[in-house]
Amino acid sequence: MPRVASACIPQPLPLLLLALLLISSFRCAARADGVGSVTIVTVASDTRDASALLASAPLAGIDIVVLGEGVAMPWPTGLRTKIILVRDFVRTSQLADEDLIVFVDAWDTMVLADSAATLIQAFRQAEEQTGRPIIFAPEEFCWPQDEESKGTLC
Repeated sequence: MPRVASACIPQPLPLLLLALLLISSFRCAARADGVGSVTIVTVASDTRDASALLASAPLAGIDIVVLGEGVAMPWPTGLRTKIILVRDFVRTSQLADEDLIVFVDAWDTMVLADSAATLIQAFRQAEEQTGRPIIFAPEEFCWPQDEESKGTLC
């Protein structure tokens, strides 16, 4: 299975579930030379609000896969669908073990890296620091929130 880096998953329960599902399906068998290609994976039932991501990834030469187009994902039950779609993609993808999957939110993400090599280098540094082949980077501020939490529900 490819290695996974994730960003912008604001909800703690789905984050935990996604981590458990993906980790349970991992086989850490990377080549000695590290990471191969980079694929950005996102889930969006409607891609109209994902224009920044869809436009920026190709500029950096990075492939993007959108899962769940046209699939109803109402809050909060749709989060389960999101997790299942990503899990199934990781399990059935034709990517190599050394390939890097970057899972991001579709609507509020854009690629600022100038190339896939920049993302690979950042992942290698994080992997070396943590000793882990899977890395999560959740948002500090998330929705929904209540008045008492002041945005600290994540």
